[in-house]
Amino acid sequence: GVEVYRDIGLWGYAGYSDLDSAKTDTSECYEYPDGVHIDGDWEAARVTGGLAETSIAIIFCSLLLWSCCNAFTSLTMSGILAFFSFFTIIFQGCTFLFLKSDLCSTSGDFQAIFETDVAGEIKDCELSWGGKTSIAATVFWFVSFALSANAFRYIGTLERPVDIIVVSAEPLIATDEVAAV
Repeated sequence: GVEVYRDIGLWGYAGYSDLDSAKTDTSECYEYPDGVHIDGDWEAARVTGGLAETSIAIIFCSLLLWSCCNAFTSLTMSGILAFFSFFTIIFQGCTFLFLKSDLCSTSGDFQAIFETDVAGEIKDCELSWGGKTSIAATVFWFVSFALSANAFRYIGTLERPVDIIVVSAEPLIATDEVAAV
């Protein structure tokens, strides 16, 4: 039989099938049909995916302003990176709530959505390329958060004024009276 694959995503799905003996892949992206039930986990994954993108856009714009226009101090920039990287980790990680959605469960309508007129088997929901890159992105943003938080702490110690207290009765600079002795 012909194998039919469906890569599912937050907003749509892609279909791939081998239609001839030359193993020519055809692929198209489709939006989910109107009748698909979007449960709370799926909706939360969509919202947090959008919030992750917004957080990344803020980081990108801040980096441009800092590097091109010198709009922030290094301490402020490392603080912005640490703050928004932390939220990006949370938001990016929450997109995996999609895997708990009803779409892929036995009570969901996965089979009904992906009925095909091509004789073949429909594969179950499984982590595809987009999900694997989402895992890599979450790890990347964690490393970014760790480095920028460390930079924020380090730069903060460099920019603090240092008070030097000298406890001595001897003058540090010789005056005329002391120099004459």
